[in-house]
Amino acid sequence: MKSLDKFEGLIVKVNSSILTTYDLSQRIKLALKALNLEDNISNRDNVRERVLELLIIEKIISIFFIPLVYFFASCENKKNRDQEGLI
Repeated sequence: MKSLDKFEGLIVKVNSSILTTYDLSQRIKLALKALNLEDNISNRDNVRERVLELLIIEKIISIFFIPLVYFFASCENKKNRDQEGLI
């Protein structure tokens, strides 16, 4: 592990969840592999902004959307049990 890889700074805070430079760096590496691109500064710079946008969107979804899905699913389950006379 390079000394720069050990440095971790805060990039953005989404509600109570944070994204760090380490998170971004790891996701950039993954994106470069998925795109079959060489891991170099030029390619990292080319994908950095889009990768950061996607990380922020993932955080927003995990914080706000996923709990809503579970909430509505539990409401639907309760409604179904009510209709079946189970409650």
